[in-house]
Amino acid sequence: MASRGSSLDVLAGEEDGGSVVHRICGALDGLIEHSICPDVVFYTTLVDGLCAIGKIEEAYFLYRNSAAKNEFSVSTCNALVQGLIERGRGGEVFPLVLSMVKNGFAVKNNVLNSLIAKFCEAGKDEMVLPGFYSADESLLDHKSMLAGLCGLGKVEEASRFLGDMVRRSAVADTDTLNFLVLELCKAVLERPENYNLFDTIVRTTTSSSLCSSTTYEILLDFLYKADRMEDVHRLVKKMLDKKFVPDSNTYNSLVVKLCEEHRVDDALVLLKRATCTRFKLDKASYDAILGGLWESGKENEAVKLFQQMVRNGIAPDSATSNILIAGLCKSRKVDAALKIASILPTMGCVPDLGAYKTLLAALCERGDPELVKNLVKDMSDNGRLLDLDSYNTAFLCFSRSGRDAEIHKLFLRMMEQGCEPADETY
Repeated sequence: MASRGSSLDVLAGEEDGGSVVHRICGALDGLIEHSICPDVVFYTTLVDGLCAIGKIEEAYFLYRNSAAKNEFSVSTCNALVQGLIERGRGGEVFPLVLSMVKNGFAVKNNVLNSLIAKFCEAGKDEMVLPGFYSADESLLDHKSMLAGLCGLGKVEEASRFLGDMVRRSAVADTDTLNFLVLELCKAVLERPENYNLFDTIVRTTTSSSLCSSTTYEILLDFLYKADRMEDVHRLVKKMLDKKFVPDSNTYNSLVVKLCEEHRVDDALVLLKRATCTRFKLDKASYDAILGGLWESGKENEAVKLFQQMVRNGIAPDSATSNILIAGLCKSRKVDAALKIASILPTMGCVPDLGAYKTLLAALCERGDPELVKNLVKDMSDNGRLLDLDSYNTAFLCFSRSGRDAEIHKLFLRMMEQGCEPADETY
């Protein structure tokens, strides 16, 4: 049969494909008449040759009618699948693919992806999914399948696909699960009308034994982007109830984002969740919430939060001091701001010049030259040199109260420091 196979190779190279097929079939009929049963090499060579000259229909006919089709090579089967797909004969492809699976053949990724795309484009995903569910798991490229569905906008089908994979424990590992969740969430986020699918995705994903902290973080990120804060809070609670420790970057960045969008109440809910589980927010999160509380006029809550921050061992810095002092002064609680300014150095945090200038302006506005004098001394003791604006503010306060001696002393210090007065100073 080897010589016969060689002649077929020659025939397959001829230009007239119809003539080739006719002559081959004639040769095949002659063999059968002489009770010679062609072996798999003959059929494989014949089918390969027909595929090479584009005679897919004839090749597939021979394949289906071959008693030895279970012995065809994987390359031959892949060539048949690809050819049928290109001709839009998807209904005939699927049995062939399942036959390949049954015989332990691996379908090429590009063939698999083409098959998925063709079915989905034709709106026949209901045919694709059941077949792939019944296929050998070694065949199923979960990532290609879900990405194909999402790429064609079939997010509901993709969601059902993920759900079925999770229920049957068919997802290979945590990394694969996270990839599937990420791709599906991206697709859902692009279409607000599909946001209701987030409920299903969260329920399905968190029920998987492969669900990890990273999985939760992916879900949290997309729920936040979709502005589904109630779902965020529920998911955080579920995450913490299951003893998953949130990634500090994800959790803290979520708090900061909420505060930037003036959603301090939502940020406080997350803070409460973190506190109940001994998970510590970082200083940036505390600063963001403090700023949000001041902006929303919740001074008492801000002070309490600052105290909690200190109790949790988070040392304030200049950014924290600016937020506190500016907030207290804005709400006309200058004495409280002064107290904070005096306490901060004992914590290793000296208020910066900006915070001191805010205090000076508030004391000057209140008309309290004695406290201005004391504050100027504190600034000097803490190594904070006054700038021109600070000197001018103090001069104005002393001038209004007739404290010429204080003006003279402060002016001499200004000269010693090398700070040149301006026109408004005089």
